[in-house]
Amino acid sequence: MTRLVQDLTAPDAARRIADALIERRISVGVLVNNAGFGTCGRFEEIDARREHDQLMVNVVALVDLTHALLPGMLAQGSGAVLNVGSTAGYQPGPYFAAYSAAKTFVLNFSLALHQEYRGRGIRVTAVCPGPVETAFFETLGTRRAAIGSFTTPERVVRAALRALAAGRAYVTPGLGNALSAQLTPRRPRTLVAAIAKRVTRGVLVPDTDHAAPAPERTAA
Repeated sequence: MTRLVQDLTAPDAARRIADALIERRISVGVLVNNAGFGTCGRFEEIDARREHDQLMVNVVALVDLTHALLPGMLAQGSGAVLNVGSTAGYQPGPYFAAYSAAKTFVLNFSLALHQEYRGRGIRVTAVCPGPVETAFFETLGTRRAAIGSFTTPERVVRAALRALAAGRAYVTPGLGNALSAQLTPRRPRTLVAAIAKRVTRGVLVPDTDHAAPAPERTAA
């Protein structure tokens, strides 16, 4: 099994990965854009460099990798792109301003590409889970950021692969999360943001159970 490691905060990360794949004569049939991490807290108190790195991984690397690998899928006549979003992308997220905005981008980007490549042999799906039992919250530094019930990575993977196989544009694993995702966009945006603030302000309370290690920035 070939393993490539690349810092996705680097501006040329996708080009380096694409070049390495060409050098090793590896063609990609399925791209899973799963790498990412989050930030939370009062916007002015979040380290600007960390925020920048988050957007490089969650948005820029995702778009660049899709740009780099999708043409090869078209040449093969088939392929798939699975982008990992979040329920945070369905509404503005006070105290998660950049993270929730990035996940909104991931969802809308995926929906647009889904329409562009329908009938051209390429499936594009976004999976938008709620909290998942991974190292995400340890990297973030607090579990208070979890909105909703935790699920397992295995359940999210199963839901994502089923949706991809069925040609769905997006999927939100879990009944409660799915219902919330459908109802939230139908409310006035300013009201949604105000309600979200009441829900998310718990992250401002220090979480002494978890320290915040450096974010993971590699893709394998």
